[in-house]
Amino acid sequence: MTAGFLIAALSAVIAIKSEIIDRRARKQADEDAAEEGLVPARPLGVLATLPSSENNVVGRGEAVSWIVEALDTAAAVAVVGRRGIGTSSCAIKAANEIARGLSDGQVAYLNLRAEGKRLSARAVLARLARRFGTRRPGVGHHVAIAAAAQELSRHLHQARIRLVLDNVDSVSQVAPLLPPLQGPSRLLLVGSPALVNAPGVVRSLRLEELSEDETVEMFAAARARAPGGGIRDELRSDPDVRQIVELCGRQPRTVCAVGYRMIEHRWRPSEVLETLERALKAPPHRRLSWNPVVSLLTERDVAYASLTPAAARLFRRLSLAPGPLDHAAIAAVSGSSVTRVRALVDELVAGRFLQGAGGSGTEGFRYQIRPLLAPYARLHLRHAEPIRRRIAAQARLVRRVARQAERHAAQLAAADTVGSADWPPASVDNARDWFRRHRDLLHAMVVGSRAASDQTQQSDAAAQCARATPGDAVIEHSPIPGRVRRWWFRLAVALCRWHAHEALCRWHAHEARLRDWNAVCHVVLGARAAGDRPHITRWADNELGVLQRHYGVLQRERGDRDGSGDRDRTCLGRALMTLTRAVARRGRRYTAQADMNLALALLDLDRPEEAIEHLILAQWHRSRTDRVGHALTDLAFGVAHLADGEQGKARRHLVRAANTFHSIGDTRGYAAALSNLGNAQWRLGERLDAEQSWMDALREHETVNAPRERAVVLLNAGAAMVISERRRAEESDTPRQPSPRARRCYDLVREGLQSWRTWPPSRGLGRTLLDLGKAAKLLDRLDEARRHCLEALEVCEQVDDAEGAAAARAFLGELGGSGPDAQPRLDDQ
Repeated sequence: MTAGFLIAALSAVIAIKSEIIDRRARKQADEDAAEEGLVPARPLGVLATLPSSENNVVGRGEAVSWIVEALDTAAAVAVVGRRGIGTSSCAIKAANEIARGLSDGQVAYLNLRAEGKRLSARAVLARLARRFGTRRPGVGHHVAIAAAAQELSRHLHQARIRLVLDNVDSVSQVAPLLPPLQGPSRLLLVGSPALVNAPGVVRSLRLEELSEDETVEMFAAARARAPGGGIRDELRSDPDVRQIVELCGRQPRTVCAVGYRMIEHRWRPSEVLETLERALKAPPHRRLSWNPVVSLLTERDVAYASLTPAAARLFRRLSLAPGPLDHAAIAAVSGSSVTRVRALVDELVAGRFLQGAGGSGTEGFRYQIRPLLAPYARLHLRHAEPIRRRIAAQARLVRRVARQAERHAAQLAAADTVGSADWPPASVDNARDWFRRHRDLLHAMVVGSRAASDQTQQSDAAAQCARATPGDAVIEHSPIPGRVRRWWFRLAVALCRWHAHEALCRWHAHEARLRDWNAVCHVVLGARAAGDRPHITRWADNELGVLQRHYGVLQRERGDRDGSGDRDRTCLGRALMTLTRAVARRGRRYTAQADMNLALALLDLDRPEEAIEHLILAQWHRSRTDRVGHALTDLAFGVAHLADGEQGKARRHLVRAANTFHSIGDTRGYAAALSNLGNAQWRLGERLDAEQSWMDALREHETVNAPRERAVVLLNAGAAMVISERRRAEESDTPRQPSPRARRCYDLVREGLQSWRTWPPSRGLGRTLLDLGKAAKLLDRLDEARRHCLEALEVCEQVDDAEGAAAARAFLGELGGSGPDAQPRLDDQ
């Protein structure tokens, strides 16, 4: 049994070895057969293997002259550049000029990618050895390859041959020929940028894409060569032609093919441009009919054809991303591992398909498609990928970004509610940096996806039927796919949470976020998915109502500075209508929040009775386990009862809200409840309890990111202490020294003034200046009190605060001044 097993194993080894030998022999035969068609078997002449230079080489005169001059002195010269931009044409033209002026020697040419297949180093040596009659390398043996390369180098050196090796993808293909022997022979390498650092390469030239004017000139020359064509001067100034050559990536081969076909098929530039733009702007999940113009561009892209299949797939799928991505996001859109993606990204960067977009830290560097090649990537995606794969790749990308956005938005929300001794925490800084770094990408994915999906097609059917044009015909019009819609909505929610954090928590510092917030809300409302899902529409109406209410409050704080009337009332009225619409939507999701937001809008419009009714509905819709929601409702109840003059009910609700917030660890809610509780206690005559509540609120505000709320607490506490000290001073019959309490009052108001001065002028700034003047009077600083009072009067008049201006004039009268003219000019402090 053991002998039979050994015999079977030995037979298997012999069979495998025989199969390997047969495959190598067949490979050698195939290479020899292909070689016969590539290199002629006749003696090498000056132009025997050198292609003729093309007549349409435009804008490369200096490069051709440089190559000719460099080959006179250097043994090995490299001409590098991205594939498809005319490096081969430039090198061939230079070689032809050298051949025409060559008195002795020969010029030989070998294309290392003649049939779209990359030649190995052994195959390159085999073709050259067969052509020049030298020793051919053995099958895969490095010693035989080295011997064949050495003999070939000596032959090139003796025959004074100028050898042009075109389309070199890597240094390994020509490594046996490097470094070349010093002598009359010359070696011209054309291809990959890695050739610059190849051993033996003395001089190198890097070519870039042609300029727009040079590409337009090449386009016009291609039209002139077509039957019935001619060079027209208006083509050089036609904006449609310039856009067409840009969409072609300024690739000479594609530009010439498009120009030739336009004459052949009598296509107008406007028609071709409209066709390309329609194919580029259509969402990836929309089906378009076949079009010859799009196929013409994709088939002529030689740079794309040189990529490996995995790299080509990654390149076209990256067109789904409207901005730069890191390696993890690139892995999501490609469906591969991060390790595999790193190698593919390096290949695309080396081929100049991708460019870096900055980045650091844990997420690493980010990459995006070069803007000049972005149209090509979208066309290749539509041409090579079926719709289901496009949708799957887009869903993976949106899911990846949405999950990251949700995680960072949750960190911001947690940091806003939970106190921290060292504000801001590291998690908040990381989350803010992530949102700011990806702001353009997030907005493009939310706003751009919906706009591209719901855009209407306005085409002239009569014109399309009248003549056959290269225009596309849209077969179906579909909204965002179901696999993408869910994550798209979650991404919109996370983006709005960031805008709310920046706009509400940081107040005046990030007003630009209001416009972005508003754009996201309108995009969600306009999506076709919102019409079938009431909870999405209610959420969008809710967010939009909060935004409009916040903008109205902001305008009220600043006053009507543009003379447009009750602008804050207009914004608050819009917020009221939007939130009323949100409450009226069918369904139960977001109902309680919509009722509470509507109640807050009614409070801003001085309608507390109606606000209390909606708060009752909000409390009724809350779940019993929603402790945070009930605490927020109690806080709103307290504010509403304060506005309605029912201080006892307000205190009861605010105490309940403060206890709930404190028990669940919501520091920001606890501070807000204490602040309003102090207002209720002050109105009830509980002055000491009110001051204690305000001091506790200030202590809590030191650990949360709520600068405006803290400034309001300082204003209320300072104003209350000023009133108390003024009454105590008026009740005293004899003058006395300023008390420590008056000094504490002055410090509180001055601290609040520092916060208000960081924002544009508002009513809070005017009232704080007035209270600071009163506190300075308690300390017998009459000049300072008069200066602050004059500034308060100026600010109140600027923001249209009539009540504050009247109080400032009254206090100025107490100080013995009649107006701004009674004192010298104020200096900015």
